[in-house]
Amino acid sequence: RNYAWSPQGDCARRHDFFVCGTWYAPLLLILLILPAIFLDGVIHLEVINCSFTGDDFANFIHGVLNQMQPWPLPNSVLIMNNVCIHNVPGIREMVEEQ
Repeated sequence: RNYAWSPQGDCARRHDFFVCGTWYAPLLLILLILPAIFLDGVIHLEVINCSFTGDDFANFIHGVLNQMQPWPLPNSVLIMNNVCIHNVPGIREMVEEQ
């Protein structure tokens, strides 16, 4: 990268770690958090340190469905948009069985 932001009058600085031909990120840990949020707050939460797979999402939905109640009781409506991971085979059937 050739350009960077810095306050006026200061030089832009870049700090990298380079050891014997290998690049190291300074303790970079990425966590993905997937919450199920209802009117009362978060009822189910998954935190993983890699990207979600279809199986991970199916396990998440299974955990959410265990916290839900039949219609018309509170926590009885599940809304998902059309993101591709929501269309994993078996998710719709799992939700409709509940």
